[in-house]
Amino acid sequence: MTEVTKDVLDEEIKPSDDTTDWEARSKELENKIIRARESRKSQKDKYETEVAGLKAQLELAPKDKKSPELDYNLVEKALFKAYGLGTLEEQQLAKDFAKRTGEGIDAIMDDDIFQARLEKLRTTKANEAAADTQGNRSGLQTGKDTPEYWMSKLAPNEEIPRNLPLELRSKIVALRMNQGENKKMFYNDFQ
Repeated sequence: MTEVTKDVLDEEIKPSDDTTDWEARSKELENKIIRARESRKSQKDKYETEVAGLKAQLELAPKDKKSPELDYNLVEKALFKAYGLGTLEEQQLAKDFAKRTGEGIDAIMDDDIFQARLEKLRTTKANEAAADTQGNRSGLQTGKDTPEYWMSKLAPNEEIPRNLPLELRSKIVALRMNQGENKKMFYNDFQ
């Protein structure tokens, strides 16, 4: 025998000071396992019942018919286009007005109240579009919202401010690339 096993064999085995009632603990765990199995079985039965019910409903549903809701949406879209209701706000206004009055889209298009509300909405939108948001009264890009302005303001290697809109930042980057010394996109591009 080796010395290591001899030392282990020579040790005295002392009884444990553990006072746990292992039989009671074993019974408790067995009961827990039994309850878990029963719960799992009842859940499985419930799931299988629900799946069978849903399959039966699916088989009973007509397969060839299109839903009338889908057809209504197509007709509604065609009416909106025919009457010139292009924006979502105008379409939503028409839907809400038709719902309140209980009439169809084509019937409310002749209504004076609806026409007045539609005109008010269009006027409001036109005013918002024409409003001066950046000191630009002509409607043309001549202020801080042009890439040329920022190219003149920034140094060649200066970072583009993060608070600018993404579209403007991308235009500035494209302008920098076109105005570069060698106009290369990548370091290994040939001229």
